[in-house]
Amino acid sequence: MHHIRTVLFTVVLVLSWPVQALEIKLKTEIANPVLPSDANSHKTYIKISLTGFNIEQKADRSLANVAIVLDKSGSMDGDKIKRAKQAAKLAVDLMDAKDTVALVSYDSLAKVMLAAKKVTDKTLIKQKIENLSAGGSTALYAGVNKGANQVREFFAKKFVNRVILLSDGLANVGPSSTKELSDLGAKLGSEGISVTTIGLGKGYDEDLMTALAGHSDGNHAFVEKAEDLAKVFEHEFGDVLSVVAQDVTIEIILPDGVKPVRIIGRDGEISKQKVTSKIGQIYANQEKYILLEAEVPAGIDSATRKISDIKINYHNMQHNKSSQLTSEASISYSASRQKIEQAENKHVKSDAIIQTVNEENQRAIYLRDQGKIKEAKKLMQKNVSKLRQNAPMLGSQQEAVLNQLASEYEQDMNSLANDSSWNVQRKSMKSKQYRIKKQQKY
Repeated sequence: MHHIRTVLFTVVLVLSWPVQALEIKLKTEIANPVLPSDANSHKTYIKISLTGFNIEQKADRSLANVAIVLDKSGSMDGDKIKRAKQAAKLAVDLMDAKDTVALVSYDSLAKVMLAAKKVTDKTLIKQKIENLSAGGSTALYAGVNKGANQVREFFAKKFVNRVILLSDGLANVGPSSTKELSDLGAKLGSEGISVTTIGLGKGYDEDLMTALAGHSDGNHAFVEKAEDLAKVFEHEFGDVLSVVAQDVTIEIILPDGVKPVRIIGRDGEISKQKVTSKIGQIYANQEKYILLEAEVPAGIDSATRKISDIKINYHNMQHNKSSQLTSEASISYSASRQKIEQAENKHVKSDAIIQTVNEENQRAIYLRDQGKIKEAKKLMQKNVSKLRQNAPMLGSQQEAVLNQLASEYEQDMNSLANDSSWNVQRKSMKSKQYRIKKQQKY
C-alpha cells in the first residue's frame, strides 16, 4: 500500500512541473571579439540574431488574418488570371476555420469580392475567386488600401495581419509614385500590418513593389512565369502560418567612447549612443538579424570593455503576450596576433561581407539606370572580387555561400549591357537584393 502511494505522489510531481516557456532565441556575437592593444581605435561588427522557436504541432501555429489583393487589369487576361486564381485557391486550402481571409480585386477601381470572414466555407471562398475576370487599368494603391481595411476588421495581436498583393502592371490610377506607396507601407507597418508584394511578369514597377513591402517589413517576390505563382503563394503562406513572434523592437545602447557607425542591411535609427531597429515577424526555426558597425576605442593588453547592452521587446504569438530579452556584448584586447585571429567570428564576418556587398550592388543598378554601364560593371566586379578573396578565409560553409553569390553576381554583371534582357534582369536583381537584406526565406 505504501508503494502505491509513493508512485501516485511521484506522478503528481511530474504533472505539476512547470512547462518551459517558448521564447525566441537571442544571440549576440562580435566579428572581432579580441582587438589589437595598440594606440588606435578599431571598427568591428556586432550581430544581434533572433531565431524563432519550433512549433511542435500544427494546432499551435499562428492564426492568419489575410487579405489577398489581386490585380485583374487587362494585362492579366488569359493564363495570368487563371494561374492567379489557382494560387489564391491553394492559399485558401492552406488555411482553416481559425483563420480569416478577405479577397480584393482591382482594375480601374478596387472592389471587395469577399469581405473578411473566417475560413469555414472554402467552397464559397473559392467560388468568389473563380468569378474574377480581367479588364481595365491598375488602381494598385486603392487595392492595397481596401485590403488593409479588410485586415483591420479582425485585427488583433494574436493574428498575423497581412496584405498579399499580386500585380503584373504599373500603378496608373490614383496615387502611383514610389514615395506614395512607400508611405502607405510605412503607415500599415506602424499599425502592425505587413504587405507582401508579388510582381508577375515584365510589366510591374519593382522599385515601387519592393518599397511598399520593405516599409511594412513584408516579403517580396519576382515571378517571371505565371505557372510559378502557386509555388510562391505556397512559400508565402508557409511564412504566414509559421510566425512565432512579431512587432519586434531591437534596442542597442553603446557606452560612452564606443561609436555607432552604421546599421548594415536592415533599416534603423542611430541617435547618439542609442540604436533602434524593428523586425515585423520572426518565423519558426528561422534566424533574423541586425548588424551594427561600431568603432571601439584603443585599449591595453588583457583589458576588457563592454561595448553594448541589448534589449529585445516582442509579441510572443504562442502565449499572446509581450516578452523581453536582454543581452550584452564585450571585447578584450591583446598584443598577440594569433589570439586576435583565432577569436575572429567567421560567421559574423561572412554576414557583414554579404550585406555590405548587397548594398553596393544596389548602387550598381542606379548606375546602370543612368546609362553608366562601364561604372556599374566595375563596381560589381569589385564586389565579386571581394567575395572571392574573402571566401577561403571564412571556413568551408561560408566559402561555399560566398562563392555561389559571387558566381550569381558575375552572371548579372556580364549581362548589364544587354538592353533586351535588362528589364527582367533588373527585377531579378532587385528581388535578390531584397531577400538578402530582409533575410527572406524564399
